[in-house]
Amino acid sequence: MKKRGQFTLFVVLGIVLVLLVFLVYLFREDIFVAFSEELSYPSEVQEVVDWNTECLDAAAKEAVSYVSLRAGHYGTDSSFAVDFGDILIPYGYYSRQNTLLSLDQIELNMEAYLKDIAPISCYFFNPYVAENNLSLEGFDLEVGIEDETVQVTWDVPMSFTSESGAYNLDAEHISLVPVRLGFVHGVANHIVEDFVEDPSSFDTESMLDYGVSVDIVQMLDGNNYLIRLVDSEIIDEEGNSYVFVFMGYFDECYEDEDCGDGFTCEENFCVGEEA
Repeated sequence: MKKRGQFTLFVVLGIVLVLLVFLVYLFREDIFVAFSEELSYPSEVQEVVDWNTECLDAAAKEAVSYVSLRAGHYGTDSSFAVDFGDILIPYGYYSRQNTLLSLDQIELNMEAYLKDIAPISCYFFNPYVAENNLSLEGFDLEVGIEDETVQVTWDVPMSFTSESGAYNLDAEHISLVPVRLGFVHGVANHIVEDFVEDPSSFDTESMLDYGVSVDIVQMLDGNNYLIRLVDSEIIDEEGNSYVFVFMGYFDECYEDEDCGDGFTCEENFCVGEEA
């Protein structure tokens, strides 16, 4: 009888344990939220966390705007760009060549830009540094450009001291910038390849088929053109469309002799001869 009683007890305990596991799994999200709330920072610390994340998000948005207005470049060589006073715009098309950067190159340029500006904006100018002994323990990031978004994954560990104690603030933060940089870059490549095939293909209406509006403005020298792609699919909080800009350099010609081997002069442009 004693053994039978022990066996029955083990069976009951097993059933109870299975039920507990099932209930924990069923309500895991509610349990996680409640547990997270228990681990949340005190209000004075949360203010610092919020300020840091807002600053990192703003820096990510600024980086997208900066490189997009410069054909994806950062630290542009002035010999391969047109000077507009406070901005150098590099060439994406130059004399029958596609000189646009790849998305991988643009990602690296954004990372370099953010590593230069973000520690200054989000740490050295951080109002909590002196007030609460905020310390930057490291700094790293990675940029990923997709068709619909740009993602910046930050690794910025900080330590913080307040009246309630010392804290190690969360190091990882993800900034998502809702712009179609990857898509627009693909459109820019299509347009440049059209120019490579036929430098006189300036039909901006047909370019609308690519899904963005295109503005092409000839500079006073006659050879340089400002090419501006405007994507109105996503509008930011200020009501602005996303813009990607690059320069194009087109060789003018008046007769075939003005062009190189294998090219003829058609409508003042050097065009490759048909094979």
